[in-house]
Amino acid sequence: MHFDIKTFVHFDVDIYIGQEQYSPFWSRPYFADDLCNLPMEIQSLIIKTDSKYICVLPITNKSFKTGICGSGNRKELEIYLSTLCGGIIEISGTVAVISTADDPYSAVKKAYKTAVDEGIINTPLKENKEYPNALNYLGWCSWNACYHDVNEQIICDKLEEFKAKNVPIKWIIIDDGWSQFDGFKLKSFKEDLGKFPSGLKCFIEKIKKNYNVESVGIWHAFTGYWYGFLEGSEIYNQQKDNLITTNSGWIIPGTKYDNFYDFFNRWHTYLSVKQRS
Repeated sequence: MHFDIKTFVHFDVDIYIGQEQYSPFWSRPYFADDLCNLPMEIQSLIIKTDSKYICVLPITNKSFKTGICGSGNRKELEIYLSTLCGGIIEISGTVAVISTADDPYSAVKKAYKTAVDEGIINTPLKENKEYPNALNYLGWCSWNACYHDVNEQIICDKLEEFKAKNVPIKWIIIDDGWSQFDGFKLKSFKEDLGKFPSGLKCFIEKIKKNYNVESVGIWHAFTGYWYGFLEGSEIYNQQKDNLITTNSGWIIPGTKYDNFYDFFNRWHTYLSVKQRS
């Protein structure tokens, strides 16, 4: 990673909460009462002072990614830019939006509204987004409960627990571990019948009928699986024309629109709840 620019901003800090990207895939809250040891890869930050709340929103655009971290000074914040590659001699754009308000919610909303109104980001604000109806209700995802060991019995046991405790689960997500893979490389469009012996279609019908689950989502990776596809596998032979091999040797969906669309359209058609239940 190539860092191009660093700058520092001074704040009188009481306490703060940051959103830390601690791995390529996950983020988590980070709390402290000074900026000295703020870790790298902070994606947003809310600072409480004696008189107000401050939101610091780093901006990522086509030229660079902005991050924030501690500077070693308990009241000083480091803002850094990275092009994520070498050989770049010129970059331009807004690096961060900083807003203040009397409460943290208003500070965050003000920062994002400013970024949208000024054309700094093109993501619509929450009130302008349309959400699937399912998200108006409580749902459950299998990941933190069983990680890769997800199967029919574990999900049914959990839904029985929710039912006994009168927890009104309306939707679930079957996360990682449901598919056929080897060495974290995908082998097939189909589910692992060792884990879902009745097949996804019958299983989804069952939990909808017995537990009043209205919708079921299925997780997958944009690369097919964590390390792409297994060469010579069923899915590789079926989708060879839609796949490419990267310089690092990973086999993944092609980057051309037609190949990428065709691959995921076929997979989503197979996984579609409407088609499968």
